[in-house]
Amino acid sequence: MTLEDVVSRTEFTVSWLSKLENGQLSPSLEGLVRLADVLECGVDSLVAGLSIPPQFVVVKRGCGRIDQRRSGGGGIVTECLADQWRDRAMDPAILQVSATGNRRHPDNHDGERFLFVLEGTVT
Repeated sequence: MTLEDVVSRTEFTVSWLSKLENGQLSPSLEGLVRLADVLECGVDSLVAGLSIPPQFVVVKRGCGRIDQRRSGGGGIVTECLADQWRDRAMDPAILQVSATGNRRHPDNHDGERFLFVLEGTVT
């Protein structure tokens, strides 16, 4: 496959690919996936051997570490999505909160939270 083939199939510019190859830019995960699809390889093979670890972790659905807590008859099931990523600034997780739970104490911790409701409502 030629450079022109990669450019036409990924819609990246020659300049962008050159900067990527020379370590002058950090591509998005979407960009790496698109490039891997065109090159017919895995994203992991694109980042293998880098001296700086990539700033993302890929966790397949249902493969994160599961933590289950009970609270007031209900419960929270947490799927941790980045246990193996050291020095992370946030702890990404998918939480399943039982609607029947009776929470008496709020869940507090130092730091920030980002919440995205996939299903149901937060009251």
